[in-house]
Amino acid sequence: MAKKRKYKKKRKSEGVYTIVMFLIAIVLFFILKIDPSLLEDIKMPEYNLPEATFTKGEMSVHFIDVGQGDSILIRLPLDNEEKYKNILIDSGESGNGKKIINYLENLGISTLDALIASHPHSDHIGSMDEIIRRFNIKSFYMPPFPESLTPITSSYEDMLDELNLKGIKIRELKEGDVLKSLTEGIACARLSVLAPEKDAKVSDLNNVSLIMKLQFGEVSFLFTGDAEMEEYESIKGKIGRVDVLKAGHHGASNANGKELLYELRPEYTVISCGKNNDYGHPHNSVLNTFKKIGTEIFRTDLKGTIVIKTDGTKIITE
Repeated sequence: MAKKRKYKKKRKSEGVYTIVMFLIAIVLFFILKIDPSLLEDIKMPEYNLPEATFTKGEMSVHFIDVGQGDSILIRLPLDNEEKYKNILIDSGESGNGKKIINYLENLGISTLDALIASHPHSDHIGSMDEIIRRFNIKSFYMPPFPESLTPITSSYEDMLDELNLKGIKIRELKEGDVLKSLTEGIACARLSVLAPEKDAKVSDLNNVSLIMKLQFGEVSFLFTGDAEMEEYESIKGKIGRVDVLKAGHHGASNANGKELLYELRPEYTVISCGKNNDYGHPHNSVLNTFKKIGTEIFRTDLKGTIVIKTDGTKIITE
């Protein structure tokens, strides 16, 4: 507080000095008729702007246990307010709607600032229709994908029907996009899209998964959907280290290559998967690599819903 008062006092004195110098310049011009160009040599003080500060409050990321699927809630604290911007990525398989709705409503959430489908596979959009029907949705995002891969599943059709009923437009996200509207009013947050590439030529919807990096102060999260190594090739070497990783494709070996994991070297890794699932997720080879790089692993099949909080410097896991 003392530093802030000192800054205000400094600004006040500099303001008085500026006004005095300006009045002297006018007097010199009109009374002494000095050449106007000479006034350019009169130097005004340079203000020392305060350093960027962290948002007051904690950001929290909730990896909701939806079995073999993904559903992630991000709560970003607004500056100087006890309010949040709420972002939901994915909704798990069909049948998880009630669980997700109860979880969000228990947190007092009635509006989602953004609802994001990482890609249109049923274990990620299966309960989207229920979420859309229940909540006020300010914006809906999804990656573009080749027409030949357009899903013909009931999950996809039900999601589109609910979006149409509520007049919600689908906004496409691709490499290079920054979701500025979602971090407006939050001084230290940035949510950027690393992949997929525009017009990416893929043979599987997994490889149009949204790979997004969330920076909050000094702490970074990487959300990966079901992106496989094919998609990571386009951004290899460009991500750098992250603090928290949502393991790709529920911990599958084709989505968590050694080279990638050694580049990321996360302090914490969250694996969202179902108990005794039919795919053997997470694969043992991936768990071994995680062990070698020293990341602490949290699994929804073992721990249920996982919550990670940060004030921009410290990380707290629950």
